[in-house]
Amino acid sequence: MSKKNPVVLVTITLKLYLVEPPVEYMDHGSCIEFVICAENEEEARNTHPNGYRMDEVYRQYGNTAYGWVPYNKLNELEITYLGDAKPGLEKGIIIASNRDG
Repeated sequence: MSKKNPVVLVTITLKLYLVEPPVEYMDHGSCIEFVICAENEEEARNTHPNGYRMDEVYRQYGNTAYGWVPYNKLNELEITYLGDAKPGLEKGIIIASNRDG
């Protein structure tokens, strides 16, 4: 009779972050902040307000991320940890605010 390896389940606690750009990127029609459910701050920082990964946006459009901070300025984003996400909440943008006027 062969021994089976035990199955180990790893649970990742997702976190909630508020992501805000520097004031100079808050133009008319641009996103001024969003809340995201992510594994960590790096994932939150590298997500476009539309939910795309910024490296994918960069490959497609270059350094311009329409309505958001350019790829080479992501380190200037202010990231605020809001707390742990409720179990069952999926990764992604929860809400985003735009400056419309």
